[in-house]
Amino acid sequence: MKNQTTPLGLLNLYLNDNTTASPQNNMIYQKFNEELTWHSLLKEGYQVDVAPFLYYIIKKESSKYKGIEINIETKKALEAKYNEQLVNNLIQFNELKQILNAFEEQGIDVILLKGSDLAKSYYPDQALRPMCDVDVLIQREHMARAKELLICQGYISICDSPLFDHSVDEEYYEKEHFHFPYIKQLKNVYSVIELHQNIATKKCRINNKIKDFFSNSYPINNKQNHILRLKGEYLLLHIFWHTYLNFSKNLFVRFIWLLDIILIIKSYNNKIDWNLIEKKSCELGIQRQVFFCLYLTTQLFGIPAGKNLTGIMPSTHFPLRWFNYIVLNTTHNNQSLKGPNRIFIILLNILSTNLILEKAKYITGYYIKNLLRRPEWLRQRYGINSNVLIYFIYFVHPITIIIEFFQWVYKYFWKYQNKHKT
Repeated sequence: MKNQTTPLGLLNLYLNDNTTASPQNNMIYQKFNEELTWHSLLKEGYQVDVAPFLYYIIKKESSKYKGIEINIETKKALEAKYNEQLVNNLIQFNELKQILNAFEEQGIDVILLKGSDLAKSYYPDQALRPMCDVDVLIQREHMARAKELLICQGYISICDSPLFDHSVDEEYYEKEHFHFPYIKQLKNVYSVIELHQNIATKKCRINNKIKDFFSNSYPINNKQNHILRLKGEYLLLHIFWHTYLNFSKNLFVRFIWLLDIILIIKSYNNKIDWNLIEKKSCELGIQRQVFFCLYLTTQLFGIPAGKNLTGIMPSTHFPLRWFNYIVLNTTHNNQSLKGPNRIFIILLNILSTNLILEKAKYITGYYIKNLLRRPEWLRQRYGINSNVLIYFIYFVHPITIIIEFFQWVYKYFWKYQNKHKT
């Protein structure tokens, strides 16, 4: 596999129409190009979501590109991933069709979010966009009816499913979360539908108005007036937010979400209203999240939106040095992480807000939460049954977090800073 075209290189050929528009000399591109090998993708599951897309490029588009080297074993493995995803999506879409028809009959307005809409509307083949679940946005006043509809279709709340943790209930999702997950077993797969009442929890401090999303959506076809699709700008805003939120929680950047962004922009022939995105991102308080996503896609794929970065958030207002340091020092292996990631998560959440007060509140809340963990949480975290040992760790755990923080400060301010001075 040594002389093969890399997965990231292949994606760039397709997305940039057989040109080398992607800035392959930048450090972020080089990092991910080294990490995302055919072995890590097919054997370890790293970025496996893009495997069907890579197979599509090789099967349908490879005649356009010169110099592509992919061996037979790799092609067969990609084909297997494609076929697996195709079967899964066909089952999911068949189920989704019945659910959406039921929503239409009941006159309940729903907005399709993420994969359930993207796969058919923006990808060249519906098997190319994996769907772990189906996300739909429901106005709060219609939520009770939507839940009853799903129950009539054979779904049960995840809170009642033996497959999931029963320590949470519907009341928890009402107060602490922004969606209600429901599950139903289909042929060899489970269908999970998440009824979103919002796009973020209250803790995320987003100034969003759901009615604004509904007023900027339109019917998916002439026969279904209650099944809605977001306008391109609002769809991008949601994906920008969702991508950064997940990265700031677990430091894992899923390429499939970056492909979502690029394919939406391309489908509008680069006629996205960036002034609207800038205005709405300011209203929502997610300017930096938007900038992050556009910056990362530009670094990896050289998308046309790169010229709009300055308009969204001037680089002088976004600490790119810190962000680059986090990205370049986070190692991915089978979607697990190595490195001082707890501190990186704190830093990413600090970088995502402009307000000093909000930053102080986040740091205070984080340390209160993590320094004073309950013995039950520590028991599960460290896999210890001894009561004596767990209470010993109860006092040691806060010290380890503090030590980890100062180790990271030493590493950054002494080693990283001195490295850039020389």
